[in-house]
Amino acid sequence: MRDIEGIAEAMEVLRPHWDEIEANFNRQNERYLAMAATDHEAVGRVLRAHLIIENFMNSYIADSFGFENLDSLRLSFTQKAKMLPQSRSAAAWVRPGIIQLNTVRNNYGHRLNHSRDICSRRNFHG
Repeated sequence: MRDIEGIAEAMEVLRPHWDEIEANFNRQNERYLAMAATDHEAVGRVLRAHLIIENFMNSYIADSFGFENLDSLRLSFTQKAKMLPQSRSAAAWVRPGIIQLNTVRNNYGHRLNHSRDICSRRNFHG
């Protein structure tokens, strides 16, 4: 195997700091392992519910507004949820929960240290 030019010199420069480098590696590795060990079942349930509800919203919005190709509008989940009626419809009754589900999904999607607390009842009460 061919030696990498300068590697021996680099190792000599690093040698006095090796304990610190190794300790930092171990801290970062523990942090990674803790994040990787989180409950992925909860994440999966939230994401699956989000996708299913978005599918129903797509159908509802396309039918209600007469869109033939809703996908071409490239609307976000939030934009679609805000298109749902706020009164006089079954969709109005579930609209607040859909908006809160999106908040929970975003919390899972943007936090590595998510927890079941994100799914707590406080997230579903305005």
